[in-house]
Amino acid sequence: MSPVVGSPLWTPEEVDRLRKLVDRVRHLNPGGDSHLTGCMRVWRMRTGISITLKPADRRRLKALARDRNAPHKHVWRAEIVLLSADGFGTNEIMRRTGKSKTCVWRWQERFMQAGYDSLLHDKTRPSRIRPLGSNITERVVALTQTEPPAEATHWTSAMMAKVVDISASSVQRIWRAHGLQPHRVKQFKLSTDPQFVDKLRDIVGLYVDPPAHAVVLSVDEKRSHGEWIATDALAE
Repeated sequence: MSPVVGSPLWTPEEVDRLRKLVDRVRHLNPGGDSHLTGCMRVWRMRTGISITLKPADRRRLKALARDRNAPHKHVWRAEIVLLSADGFGTNEIMRRTGKSKTCVWRWQERFMQAGYDSLLHDKTRPSRIRPLGSNITERVVALTQTEPPAEATHWTSAMMAKVVDISASSVQRIWRAHGLQPHRVKQFKLSTDPQFVDKLRDIVGLYVDPPAHAVVLSVDEKRSHGEWIATDALAE
C-alpha cells in the first residue's frame, strides 16, 4: 500500500524518507502482506488545519473526553480535537467519532479560532420568527382595546389573527409584551334586588353623614360578583 502524501504535515524530506521505508518493507515482504504494509498508511489532514495543543489544553481535553458526567456532545468534540492534534486525518476521525465530515471540520475550525471554551458552547442561531412591523403591533394593541366583532364577549388570539392577518402566536406575543389580557374584563355587576337603590342611598348616606358613635361594616360576600353587603349602623 502506498502512503498518502501531499499533506502539509509532511516536509519533502520526510516524505522521501517515508517512501524509502515503504520500499524497504515491500522488499522484505514481496507478497504484499497487508499486516506489514498497512501499518505504513499516513492519514490525510484537511488543508489549512493545524492544531497544536499546549500541555494544559491537552490535559483538559483528555479529562473532558473521559468525563462520564459531561454532555455527550462535549465529549466527542474533545475527541475530534485530540485526534486532530495527534495527526489523524478527517476520514479516520469520522470513523472513530461517528461524525460527519462537515461536523469534524466545524469543530476543528472552532477550536482553532476560540480554543477550549468554544467546545462547551453552541453558537446562537438567528431567530426563525419573522419580526413584525411596528404598524402591525400598534394595530393589534389598538384593536384589543375596542369591542370585539359579532357576539364575542372579548377578543381571542385566533379572532385577532384573522383580522390582522398574522399568526395567533404572534398575537399572543404582542399581548404579553404589552401586558394585555382581553379575557379578563373588569366590571361591576349590580344587584337584582328591587330595593337595591334604596339600600344604596342608605349606605352612601352612612359614609357622607355618619351618625355619632356609629361603626359601618362592609363585607364582600363573593368577590367575583362584586356585591357588597352593609350592616346596620351599630350605636352605643
